[in-house]
Amino acid sequence: MLISVDRLIAGVTLIISTIAAWYSARAFFLKRGIRIQGSYTIATSISCSDKYVSDITLYNVKDRAIVVFKIILQLGYGFYIELDNYENEPLILQPFEAWHRKYDPIDMYTMNLGRIDLKELMNSAKVRSRLILSTAEGKYEVRSWIRTWDPDEVFFRNYATSIVQARRSTFEGSAYGSNARFVVELSRTDGQRSFIPIYPSDISIRKFRHFRLTPESIQSRQRLEEFLLEQAIAGLLPCRDLAVHDLELLRAEAYDESKRPTVSARPLTWFQYHVAGRIATWLENRRLRRLNKARHQQALAQSKQSYRE
Repeated sequence: MLISVDRLIAGVTLIISTIAAWYSARAFFLKRGIRIQGSYTIATSISCSDKYVSDITLYNVKDRAIVVFKIILQLGYGFYIELDNYENEPLILQPFEAWHRKYDPIDMYTMNLGRIDLKELMNSAKVRSRLILSTAEGKYEVRSWIRTWDPDEVFFRNYATSIVQARRSTFEGSAYGSNARFVVELSRTDGQRSFIPIYPSDISIRKFRHFRLTPESIQSRQRLEEFLLEQAIAGLLPCRDLAVHDLELLRAEAYDESKRPTVSARPLTWFQYHVAGRIATWLENRRLRRLNKARHQQALAQSKQSYRE
C-alpha cells in the first residue's frame, strides 16, 4: 500500500513538474524573437486607376513590445512599396496587440520623383506580394497570415443561413435608438453645445431640472420647440439658443421603411437547416448553372447570327 502511494505521489510530482517546465519554456519563447501575423487587402476603386493596399492588420503574437519603423509591400524580387513610415515616431506593437489601419485611394506611384506604373506587377498572379516590416531588430517578413472567418462563407454553402446586420442611425456622432423621437440641441452661454434625446417615456420623469415635459409637448417637433422656447423665456431652461431635430423623420429618410418588408425570424430545426437547407442550396445552384448556360448559349447564337448578317 505504501509503495503504491509513493508511486502515486511520484507520478503526480512528475506531471506537475512537466507542466511547470512546459509553461516556463512557453513563457521563454513568447519573450524571445519576433512573430507577427498579418493580413492586407489589395483593392481597386473608381477613385483611382491603380490598385492599392486598402487596409492592413498586424497582430503581435509575442509577449514583448515590437518597434516598427516602416511597413512595406514587396512585389516580386525588386519592388518595394512604402505604405507607412514611422521613423520619426515609431509604431510600437504592444504584447498581444492587434493593430489595424485603412488607407484611402492613391493618386499615383512614384520613384525618384518620376511616375512608375505597377499595373503589370499588381495584376499578375505570378508576381508574389508579401508584407515586410522594418523593425528595431531588422527586416521582418510577415509569413503567418491572420485567419479570419466570415458568415458569408457559411451562407454560400447553405442558403438557409441568415446574415443579420445591426443598424444604427446617428446624429452628430451618437446613436440614440429607435425609441428616440427628438434630439434637443442646446447652445449654452459658454459656447458649448449639448444634445438631449427625447423619448416617449420622458413625460413620466423629470428630464429637465426645472420643469417636466407634457404629453402634448412631444406630439411634434414644432410643439416641442415652442414648449422649450417658452421655458427658456421663463428662465427655466438656461441656454442661448435651441433647436429640435426630428429623429423619426431622419430614420424614415435613411431607411425608407415603405420599401423594406419586415420578416419574422423563426427558429429552424437541425433537419431544416443542415439537411433541407443544403438540399435547397444544391438545387438553387443547379438551377443557376443551367440558367447561365442557357444564357451563354443564347448570347453565342445571337453573336453568330449577327456575324452572318
